[in-house]
Amino acid sequence: MRALGATDVLDPADGDVVEQIRDLTGGRGVDVAFEAAAAAAAVRAAFDATRRGGVVVPLGMVDRGVTVDLPVNDLAMRGREIRSCQYGNVDIRRDLPRFARVLEAGLLDPAAMVDRTFPLADAGKALGAAADRELITAVLLPQT
Repeated sequence: MRALGATDVLDPADGDVVEQIRDLTGGRGVDVAFEAAAAAAAVRAAFDATRRGGVVVPLGMVDRGVTVDLPVNDLAMRGREIRSCQYGNVDIRRDLPRFARVLEAGLLDPAAMVDRTFPLADAGKALGAAADRELITAVLLPQT
């Protein structure tokens, strides 16, 4: 993750992640917490790790009906926000050319974002693997 720009990387095996974050930030919490573990407890931990006015961005895809209990006062009185960001909330016509330029300039390593490639004929397998949470990002390759 450091190679992608993370300033700090924490391992849950080293103890409570929220406590680790509070230690790193002098008790303040983070400005933005991205959750990608696909678990209600991870969303709650991301919320608990944010500072007053912080933003939680849940990315993990969980089963429909999974809920998260959050303290209403922290939402109402401490200005915390929850924002959706599936697929980066991109505007394809605006952002895809920008993304292509970043890749072409070598400013981002696409390999860090791709779990596996599939031939176009195996699109169903790619979708199945994503649905079964065997991978996060698959790329379909055109047939030659």
